Amino acid sequence: MTGQPFAGVEDKPLTLAAYESALSVRAYVEPLAVGDELPDMPLYLEPNGYVLVPLEATYRRAFAAMPRRWQVVLQPAG
Repeated sequence: MTGQPFAGVEDKPLTLAAYESALSVRAYVEPLAVGDELPDMPLYLEPNGYVLVPLEATYRRAFAAMPRRWQVVLQPAG
């Protein structure tokens, strides 16, 4: 968006981003790694207007509702 390359965090190679668009565009960036707890992230509905999305809680509820067979398949080895 700025024409500059994004410089991530070496030990956190994944990125969550939320964008707010008004007269200018803002990005709210959260670096993370596999195994990190997902943060709550804003979901912008209008400029200066957002709701927080509870990503970790939503993921855990959805995973708990899956059939046990798929939970076993999706669990990390180890």
